[in-house]
Amino acid sequence: MRTGICLIAHWQFALWALGQHMAEIKTLLDDVIETELANLRTLPSGNEERAKAIRDLAALHKLRIEEIRAQADVDEKSE
Repeated sequence: MRTGICLIAHWQFALWALGQHMAEIKTLLDDVIETELANLRTLPSGNEERAKAIRDLAALHKLRIEEIRAQADVDEKSE
């Protein structure tokens, strides 16, 4: 039975550690998205550089959505 308790403790720690990394990822993504939005405002409309910046922002938002889904999965498993 002791082995089972150890496994549960390790699993809980792994979920906690993953949650910590998820929080760091969220913060980094939020910072990058905020910076890219600020940069986008400085680019003239119709510019190819602006079009690329918009595509990059769309990709960042997709990553953010995936991060939210992953966090929801972690939260669900830790309950």
